[in-house]
Amino acid sequence: RITRVSSGERALEVLPQRRVDLIIIMPQLGDVDPMELCAVIKGAHPGLPVVLLAYNSKQMRSLQERSEEAGFDRMFVWSGNSRIFLSIIKLMEDRANVRHDISRVGVQVVIVVEDSPYYYSTFLPILYTIIMTQTQRLMRQGLNDMHRLLRMRARPKIILATNYDDAMSAFREFQGNVLGVLSDVRYPVGGEVDPEAGFKLISSLREATTNLPIVLMSSEPHNRERAYQAGAQFIDKTSPTIIHDMKQFVQTQFGFGDFVFRLPTGQEVGRASDLKSFLKSIKTVPDESLVYHATFDHFSTWIMARSEFRLAARFKEAPASSFGSPAEIREFMVDLVSNFRNATQRGIITQFSLDDFDSERDFTKISGGSIGGKARGITFISNLLSTASIQEKYPQIRIGIPKTILIGTDAYDEFMEMNDLEERLTATESDEEIRHLFASAHVAPLLRAELAKVLEDVTSPLAVRSSSLLEDSHYQPFAGIYATFMVPNRGGLEERVEALTAAIKQVYASVFMKKARAYLKSTGHIVDDEKMAVIIQQVVGRTHGRYHYPDVSGVAQSYNFFPVARMQPEDGVAHVALGLGRTIVDDGKGLIFSPAHPEILPQQPTLADALKKSQTRFYAVDLEYRSEQRELVEEAGLATLELGQAEQGTLEYIASTYVAADGVIRDSVYYQGPKVLTFAPVLKYDRFPLPALIRDILEIGTDGMGTAVEIEFAINFNAGTTLPPEFIFLQIRPMVAGEEFLDVNLDDEDPEALVCYSNKALGNGRLTDIHDVVYVDPELFHASRTQQIAKEIGRINATMQGRPYLLIGLGRWGSSDPWLGIPVSWDEISGVTALIEAGIQGFNIDLSMGTHFFHNITSMRIAYFTAPYGCGEECFVDWDWLRAQSPVATTEHLRHLRFEQPLEVRIDGRKGRGTIAKPKHDEV
Repeated sequence: RITRVSSGERALEVLPQRRVDLIIIMPQLGDVDPMELCAVIKGAHPGLPVVLLAYNSKQMRSLQERSEEAGFDRMFVWSGNSRIFLSIIKLMEDRANVRHDISRVGVQVVIVVEDSPYYYSTFLPILYTIIMTQTQRLMRQGLNDMHRLLRMRARPKIILATNYDDAMSAFREFQGNVLGVLSDVRYPVGGEVDPEAGFKLISSLREATTNLPIVLMSSEPHNRERAYQAGAQFIDKTSPTIIHDMKQFVQTQFGFGDFVFRLPTGQEVGRASDLKSFLKSIKTVPDESLVYHATFDHFSTWIMARSEFRLAARFKEAPASSFGSPAEIREFMVDLVSNFRNATQRGIITQFSLDDFDSERDFTKISGGSIGGKARGITFISNLLSTASIQEKYPQIRIGIPKTILIGTDAYDEFMEMNDLEERLTATESDEEIRHLFASAHVAPLLRAELAKVLEDVTSPLAVRSSSLLEDSHYQPFAGIYATFMVPNRGGLEERVEALTAAIKQVYASVFMKKARAYLKSTGHIVDDEKMAVIIQQVVGRTHGRYHYPDVSGVAQSYNFFPVARMQPEDGVAHVALGLGRTIVDDGKGLIFSPAHPEILPQQPTLADALKKSQTRFYAVDLEYRSEQRELVEEAGLATLELGQAEQGTLEYIASTYVAADGVIRDSVYYQGPKVLTFAPVLKYDRFPLPALIRDILEIGTDGMGTAVEIEFAINFNAGTTLPPEFIFLQIRPMVAGEEFLDVNLDDEDPEALVCYSNKALGNGRLTDIHDVVYVDPELFHASRTQQIAKEIGRINATMQGRPYLLIGLGRWGSSDPWLGIPVSWDEISGVTALIEAGIQGFNIDLSMGTHFFHNITSMRIAYFTAPYGCGEECFVDWDWLRAQSPVATTEHLRHLRFEQPLEVRIDGRKGRGTIAKPKHDEV
């Protein structure tokens, strides 16, 4: 803030009333002599900078003789250019901040040596304008607001010296950070004006450094040749092109313009405006150009001018003479710049720009507003990776996140308002109507243009995923509630934009689907609480002909709810499968193991189990899929492939062979016989350090979140290529297992008094408010009727009107495969407080662990029991007692019981045991 007063008297009145950082005094005040005013101010405020701004050179000369006794910090000449005020303010700022900024981040310094107030009043506005223009240009290239702010604060500082001794003192103090020197020729040396001072300064500087950019500025043209001979540039102070000449010097010598790659002859062979184009150029320019610029330290100067001080220091530490060949220089530069760009972009959300979109950046945000819970998880793990040393521990593996575009919730608000959807949704009930309504709506023209810009550079398959405000937060994960769509991203640009926007609109629509509304209600929310951001990620994997898929997808949890053998709950658990992760999260077959005990495979204790339960099919993106309709379903763009269609290079890492003649499974794919996905090459023989890597990453995530976590990931082995293997995070979310468990004693339970006992129960504590039981009658059950059973459960659930109840079924609850269990959705069981997964003879399915449905069960604190068939005294459901009770309602497959007294549910979370006690009195 600038305060103007018209008299010295008024200035002295204002000073005590507010904080003042700088005083500029004009000569003609009327009521007081400027020299006397300065002396008074300095006497009262010794550290306060005071500057004199004269109207012209004649006035300056008359005042200069008295200036020392007054104590002015600097004297300037007003020439009608208002930028003199910028120069005065910035010069005082630089003087105050330079030592701090150099010590903290290594900012650069420009030394100006000039004893004439008239000339430095002319030069400094030019120089500061050039520097500020460069800074603004760099700010536009910044990744986000914080990065742009840091670049603004890291601009080069200017030190003004008016004699030889001050100039050399500044150079010696800041030698490692001096960007260049602009010097007059005639100024004081040792207190006396010396006509050779500028040449003496050049000589002294060249003794310390040979490559420092220096320019001599003189009104005597005959000094030009001497300047060139001394190794400096020359600017004529009297030239009408002085502004142009100074800009030219600063931009070329300080690295402020484009980096122009030249041969030693001066011929231009390449040009770079930023680090992205710089990296591209150093891969292709001739060897002679690289050696030439490296020899004269041009690279570090240019990078330093972009405020990338650490990168510039690495270049400076490796002179051309330290390499044996041009190829070594090129390899060093490519690795250095690539790693630097990856490191600086990791953990940072870059704001999207139509003019400066870089598809190599990890995370770019379009539109404003919140990024949502799922995106928070991705940025959280990206930030952890940027600070943790895990990449150093596994240098042979690239660990990171997919290239991600995030559309903030402001775009969702705009979409809803622009299409008047909130009003129109009041008359819309069915999911089909909602899909149609959103498909026929339009996205904003700017968003469409931004998506088109993205797709100009991004041609790989895309996953379009939800990231709502409530999603993946503590205790209400919403896992699997909202939609995810795979977009093959093939065809012309307009076709690809249309497919991408169609997927985005259906992600928006999923907020209002019946399943989501029921889940929101069960967690105490309403639809108005929710807003949707959208994540667009490049699908991890490689293209194999018509299909695209990762070698492995997986889910890992830092707390294992179902440990077996030597496993401990704190050891964690992982669930892995070939291809896209839909195999795991939507209930297909995969492999479960503990990262601490990879030799224990709970699903494959015997040869028969391994052959029966091993994954035989996998999901991939179908690159030839084209949708004629905009009302997408989540299966759109996906293909289900047989195991034999997987690439041999992939199977080498995860498959074994069943050799029927020997009756054994051999841990190699080079035997004749059917392949079995045992993951033995990575779990037994460490071809890829998957167990150790998962252990370390779960530990990092648990420490970072302060609770148990679940991660989703994908792996590319990149067999047969020169690319390193990749471990890519898709998501991290908190679990509830990190809570302190309350002590619950089950030792006093009488088995005769129990409806259910399970040694595989999930939860902790007591429930005493359940009066209703809904169970699937085993005598009426058949796997072919599970979809009908789900509808019957939904109808009974709707009659409960908020009453908590126990639900008992066969197979997996929420299974997407109706042959593995009952495919209920959340709206069909919204009132459930406790549930049991039971087995019967002929229908005994593995547990739900690892699925989205299971994760929501755990996070919503639904008491969860398992009672597989054949577990003996370790678990049971008293079916005979249930059948003996009189139902209050029945359906074709269900019985609904209601009791006057409640059932009592107890779960010992530490031991994973649970009981459900029968009511103490008869039912009503």
